[in-house]
Amino acid sequence: MAAHEGVLQRSGLPPQLVLYQMAVGHYVSRALHAVVKLGIPDLLADGPRHSGDLAQATATHAPALNRVLRLVASVGVLEEQENGRFALTPLGEHLRTGVPGSMRASVLLFAGPRIQDAWKDLEYCVHTGEPAYRRRGITDPFDDPLRDPEETGNFDAAMAEFTRLAAIAVAAAYDFAPFRTVTDVGGGNGALLIGILQAHPHLRGTVFDRPRPRRARRDRSPPPASRTAVRRSVEISSRRSPPAGMPIC
Repeated sequence: MAAHEGVLQRSGLPPQLVLYQMAVGHYVSRALHAVVKLGIPDLLADGPRHSGDLAQATATHAPALNRVLRLVASVGVLEEQENGRFALTPLGEHLRTGVPGSMRASVLLFAGPRIQDAWKDLEYCVHTGEPAYRRRGITDPFDDPLRDPEETGNFDAAMAEFTRLAAIAVAAAYDFAPFRTVTDVGGGNGALLIGILQAHPHLRGTVFDRPRPRRARRDRSPPPASRTAVRRSVEISSRRSPPAGMPIC
């Protein structure tokens, strides 16, 4: 079956409505970002709450917040109950702070203003072949002067959410038995490397990345069980390659 046939068959909708849903997909992503940014999933951690109560807790306009919550409920992240209360669904539980498998930071990153604004320049990218950030005169997005420590910290957390999942697959698929040292180049806070070392305790690992603010390094340091196995090597930002003699795997 061709991909386009599968899309129509799974949706069960006329082609016009399928295209409409595609066109307004950003409505959902922006609503999801707003709900997470306001801390709604954490406010619902102890059970359902009325939308008016949530509006008071978040200092927002109650009718407007209710409409956003209903939009998010329409895609299965929240459950709208008959008495005007909203509850987390099993899917929405993964938007809470600090829970196993949380995707909170990823939603804040990928549905947030920085990446959403970059997609506005897609036509520029197609015409020029250049990445969107160069339109603003930026040569390296990691040196963007508009990125503040909070945004950098959330970026690290979002990458960690993805790489924890990737680490399981990488550790299972690749034979690390012949190696003793593994270096993760551009490894951020070391989440991928930690996952590999936990599955292969005979390894020692090094994370090679740019300097990070002290607070970000402290808040996202490896868990205690992994600290003895992982050592962090933070090179000066002008360094373009790992030190000589570092095995890279």
